[in-house]
Amino acid sequence: MSDDPSKTLPAVDAMREDWAIVDPLMGGTRAMREAGTALLPKWPKEEDCDYRKRLSLSTLFPAYRETVKNNAGRVFAEPIVLGEDVPPQVAELTQDFDRQGNNLQVWAKSFFTQALSHGLCHALAEYPKIQTGDDERPATLADAKAINARPYAIMIRPQQVIGWRVSNRNGQYSLDQFRYMESVEEEDGLFGIKSIDQIRVLTPGAWQTYRENEKDDKDNKTWMLYEEGSTSLDHIALTTLYTDRTGFMTARPPLLELAYLNAKHWQSQSDQDNILHVARVPMLAISGIDDDSWS
Repeated sequence: MSDDPSKTLPAVDAMREDWAIVDPLMGGTRAMREAGTALLPKWPKEEDCDYRKRLSLSTLFPAYRETVKNNAGRVFAEPIVLGEDVPPQVAELTQDFDRQGNNLQVWAKSFFTQALSHGLCHALAEYPKIQTGDDERPATLADAKAINARPYAIMIRPQQVIGWRVSNRNGQYSLDQFRYMESVEEEDGLFGIKSIDQIRVLTPGAWQTYRENEKDDKDNKTWMLYEEGSTSLDHIALTTLYTDRTGFMTARPPLLELAYLNAKHWQSQSDQDNILHVARVPMLAISGIDDDSWS
């Protein structure tokens, strides 16, 4: 039995093995260099300083990332058109779909790109917390209008997901719990901003957030309940887009074989560049003269 909210499911660990190659490829040359020996092995007897130099000069041909981007671009080559039966209140939400200035077209393309590169991506329907000044008085429509509160979408990338619980009710799967890692920003002094990692746990009608106990040692961290609340929904408002589904909440990157080829090219290109460098800077050698000739 585990009460640790950061404990990942085996299904998540299995998917992360694929993402360990996909994430650096999507991140570009800098991310590939940061992956180090995981994607660019050291040669036998290669000195650490020589390896670091070779790694710092290696560059990525972004075949995987460009393939994902180009295919996503084809899907969204034409703008999204809303049907005439879409209510005006819903159509208005598409102008700022995530409350970060992105309309539905921009947000959906980013959402699909993430799903195409990793096999799946999640969207959560969220609503801002309304402070009424009276804990006993429920929020009203007037309170919501006063702060321009409205529903909006949150994209939850697959790398953020920690785990979930599901039940089978009359042959239909129902999501009973969903856990993911998020980062929130808080003020730090007069001018600074600090990012804090926290785990959000969603259940039908409720939510909780957990943060690391600052009093713990670095090697023995525990997660403590930080905040909790309730919602008016009897379900978790989460939608998952699959591009190569393998099961409930699990998927495989559909272009994974291309990812392996791209990683192989990264390694081969590094070898080729190093060979050319050695060939272009030959060592000075003299032949046909014995040692007595120098005396």
